[in-house]
Amino acid sequence: MVIGPSTTLTNKEPILAIDLVTRLYSGYIESAEVYFLAFGFEDRDWAEGQMESLIPNAGSGWIKDFACRTKETCLGGGAFYNGVNRFLIVETMEIANIHTTSGSLEAHEFTHVVQQMNIKKARPATEFIYDPWPPVWFWEGQANFSQHATIYSESFDTYMRERRAVSGGIFNRPVFTSNHIQNYFVFNAPADWQKNYERWRQYDLGAMFVEVLVALKGPDATMEMWKIASTGVNFDIAFERVYRIPYAKALPIMSKAIALQLGQR
Repeated sequence: MVIGPSTTLTNKEPILAIDLVTRLYSGYIESAEVYFLAFGFEDRDWAEGQMESLIPNAGSGWIKDFACRTKETCLGGGAFYNGVNRFLIVETMEIANIHTTSGSLEAHEFTHVVQQMNIKKARPATEFIYDPWPPVWFWEGQANFSQHATIYSESFDTYMRERRAVSGGIFNRPVFTSNHIQNYFVFNAPADWQKNYERWRQYDLGAMFVEVLVALKGPDATMEMWKIASTGVNFDIAFERVYRIPYAKALPIMSKAIALQLGQR
């Protein structure tokens, strides 16, 4: 753990969340160096230097350009990999809310570590470039699913409440029909798609996509997708290998199931 000189942890025991994710994907955890870098707004310069030292050339400018541009918007985290045996979780500690105090942020980012641990490469710099890197809605959806499935694992009611609370108002919105949802889950999203669909739905719709898969074959199967991707296999092919059904055939069924949960058809 590497904590900024002026920083106080919003979640006092981040290792508990990391342990829960380790249990969720127990068959896919490897021995590795994992660093946890925590900083607040006053420690941004320090954090940039630490990140550059721990994972050189991973884009430490992300800290000021995106994660903590201003004191009021200093929120979130990221997961990075040096391509060999070192991983880095970077989290801001400026704003305290349920996400930053419950452990769900740590669970989310460590899930990204496990993904990269199994695909054996760092996330592409441009999120709309896939093949064989799984789509960004699978990357973020799995992390969002994992943060709720671990932190709220002792209560289904709490899991369902928090799942809904972070879903950005997608429940009971007429636009989220099964057809709309099906058209959201595309690969290599073209420019027209980016104009007509809410990109940030990668978190909540993506989590519901992963939730369906977990209900079918458990959490390990969703992580197996990343291990298969490490061999250069594209997402739709990996999907059929794991779930024994072509992706194109499964997607309409999954989209219908998600739409029904959202109060649509």
